Amino acid sequence: MGSDKMRDEFEEWITADAARENRVIRIVRERNWYAGRHKHHLNTSWSAWQASYEALLKNQLREQEEFLAHLADFEPEDALHG
Repeated sequence: MGSDKMRDEFEEWITADAARENRVIRIVRERNWYAGRHKHHLNTSWSAWQASYEALLKNQLREQEEFLAHLADFEPEDALHG
């Protein structure tokens, strides 16, 4: 996923999360970070969102590698039925 799309998803989520608590968050982007009144909350949450995403990707890659290693333990189908 591109970082712009990921950031859009984050902003959509944090806006909805604030609305559930009857709060309004004003999002002010300043390059790669946020500015304005809610900058500490937004920057901390954005950093956590990115780290979580990276951790999920690494976990998915590890699981795929383990699965492929497991498949390598089996003989090719031709050897079993040939």
